[in-house]
Amino acid sequence: MRILFQNENWIAVDKPSAWLTTPSRDKNDPRPCLGMKLQEFVGRQVFPIHRLDFEVSGIVLFALERDSHRVSQTWFEKGTITKHYWARTIAGSSPPPREWVKWEAKILRGKRRAYISPHGKPSLTEARVVKTDDEEKVWHWELIPRTGRSHQLRFDLARFGTPILSDVLYGGPALAEGHIALRAKRLDLSRIPEIERAGLPITLAVD
Repeated sequence: MRILFQNENWIAVDKPSAWLTTPSRDKNDPRPCLGMKLQEFVGRQVFPIHRLDFEVSGIVLFALERDSHRVSQTWFEKGTITKHYWARTIAGSSPPPREWVKWEAKILRGKRRAYISPHGKPSLTEARVVKTDDEEKVWHWELIPRTGRSHQLRFDLARFGTPILSDVLYGGPALAEGHIALRAKRLDLSRIPEIERAGLPITLAVD
């Protein structure tokens, strides 16, 4: 766990993979939990604004006050914050999309996996390949989820025929248990009104 930014209202953290963002419903779950560790670190209650899957690493923003939590939840609900992810996948059989492409679907989350359903919620992802490794047969992606559906990016990459490395649930090769090659690397906060941003930087980023 690495603190990226903190003021009186918010704290941004680099979440490791194989950590929960918020506590499991199972009180005996032994997995480390970012929210609980963060509360111990700051010595006060923290309020999750958004979440990352257990297997995914990267930036998570928490609120430190109830008022700032209420305000910042709407940023994600309305798409005011733009989230940028990087992923490594197996190479596809068709040419890699070097320009931005849009993937749209109606998806539902089942007990484990997401799937297309006429009763699902609209999903939109923008994606492009930024680098290919022909020797290892791996593609490097930049991804922008315009909606926040559960497992959205994992599902989209799998149905494009390029599942994420280690994402066995969606057909990726088994490389590291509890870790997949998907990372939340940047939050663009520039569209948040300055009076609401209250000292937050325009961009939060990790390597």
